[in-house]
Amino acid sequence: MKKIALSGALALALTACGGGSNDTNSPQGPQTQSSGQSGTGSSSGQQSTTGDNGTGTSTSQQAAVTIGGVLDATGVDGYFSIALSLNGAQALGVGGSSGSAVSGPFSLGTTLHDGDTYDVEISTQPIGFTKCAISNGSGTATANVTDISIVCGDATPQVSTLNAQFNTPTSVAVDSQGNVFVADPGANRVQKVASDGTVTTVYTGPDPDSVVVDSSDSLFVHDATTGMIYSFDSQGTQTTFVGPQTVLQNTGTLAPWPYGGVYFANYNDGTIVKYDPQGVATTIVTAGKLDHPVGLAYLYGKTLVAEAGAKNDIAAVFADGTVGLFSSNLSPSLVAPSGLTVGPEQKLFVVDGGANDLNWYSTGRPNAGGLLAGGVSGFADGNGAAARFLGPRCVVADRQGNLYVADSGNHVVRKITPVAPE
Repeated sequence: MKKIALSGALALALTACGGGSNDTNSPQGPQTQSSGQSGTGSSSGQQSTTGDNGTGTSTSQQAAVTIGGVLDATGVDGYFSIALSLNGAQALGVGGSSGSAVSGPFSLGTTLHDGDTYDVEISTQPIGFTKCAISNGSGTATANVTDISIVCGDATPQVSTLNAQFNTPTSVAVDSQGNVFVADPGANRVQKVASDGTVTTVYTGPDPDSVVVDSSDSLFVHDATTGMIYSFDSQGTQTTFVGPQTVLQNTGTLAPWPYGGVYFANYNDGTIVKYDPQGVATTIVTAGKLDHPVGLAYLYGKTLVAEAGAKNDIAAVFADGTVGLFSSNLSPSLVAPSGLTVGPEQKLFVVDGGANDLNWYSTGRPNAGGLLAGGVSGFADGNGAAARFLGPRCVVADRQGNLYVADSGNHVVRKITPVAPE
């Protein structure tokens, strides 16, 4: 059993397929009680005027005790972090990654005394589709406490439907305030579904097929007919970002470039162009190397691309422009991928329009993955495989780890929320 470093835990948020942004949510490190105080407010190292600490036990004779237990994260895939509280005060951040599968003993680093009560809770759950449960978290300390158990594993994916109707939603993006933007070329517009449910139109044009939100909450819209990419600041002011350009006069997919600007993937010839914040274009993949790209995500210095043509796989584009495979044995296999994104726990999520499902894949363990939701055509909310999609296209993660899917055949947008086990 490996001891866990008692430091703030790591949480990373990555984005792809039209929206989201990086975010860091590191819990506070260990906190100690004020000098001379135990965790329950009893005087430490001093006798009261009555010769005891108010509980009938002489304070000077109280033994110091520590509070801890064991973290079992062996079932976790991807980065995660949790924060623990002791008697209502933040006490510790613990965490690990799929690379090391960190599990082992932990100590909260706050000393109580013999006879003190303790109540340890998970004050902050991991972001994304990893959740943790605690047992033996409270009691009275009569010796060092070592039997607190924290078990972390997969969250339950709960699928619901946004209260808005669309014609043919093809792309979705989410900003830091929880506003959802939906490209609907069948209705020649992009609509915003505010966090309070209000629906407004933010762009009208002949063929808006892809949207993305960057880390500063700027919205980008690609219109395949005009061959333009438009940008909208957080106040909704529209400007022309780039275009018209011949490469943009094609059906395509936008994705955020993590250092500013956006990618554009040309569905027809496989070209991928990167536009910096000033709109200067750099071709990173030339025509013919990719088979009908439909989704992009940046991860660890490479770009992951969903290919929807004859290959039906996930390609990896490296910094020098060479193209390889994300996995040589992708499982579950894909029928017709239609979008992908990387969640804050660094799992890869791929929506498959041919199989009407949403799958996850490890970015740290080769060939590890599984079904997250759906798998049968139709329409139904529910948990995991009980949910139904119809021709879903594009998936994106928000900063809290929720996923959004443009469920094109059902004319709606679906939200997949990670729910902690009871």
